[in-house]
Amino acid sequence: MLTKTKITTVENGSSVCADVVGFDFNNYDAADVAEVRKIWLQYGVLRFREINISDEQHIAFSRHFGKAVIHPKQLQEGAHPTQKEILVIANTTKDGKPTGAMGNSEAGWHTDTWFYERPPAGALLRAVEVPPT
Repeated sequence: MLTKTKITTVENGSSVCADVVGFDFNNYDAADVAEVRKIWLQYGVLRFREINISDEQHIAFSRHFGKAVIHPKQLQEGAHPTQKEILVIANTTKDGKPTGAMGNSEAGWHTDTWFYERPPAGALLRAVEVPPT
């Protein structure tokens, strides 16, 4: 029998963010999702550190929290090659063209898609490449 790791939180000194430890994106159930939702409602921002998930896992997990909202930039320069639910945000170029939307132009605090009649409750941001510091 496979023993699951207990999901826990590690506070990081911020009242609006916590690290989630023990969530397995390869093997989770409704109770695990409910626990993550509870933690999200408590902290507002969650970090799952040092994980590597696929585009498919990203989408499958996010669907537990509601219907995807397609960001307007997704229809322009931030289109993912195969997954319409994923907006690619990058500050890199390939062949002289941006590889994603926005670059670092929205690095400050802001609210996405606030103008929709029913804005999404949250967003799942997955960092694929990050600087060492």
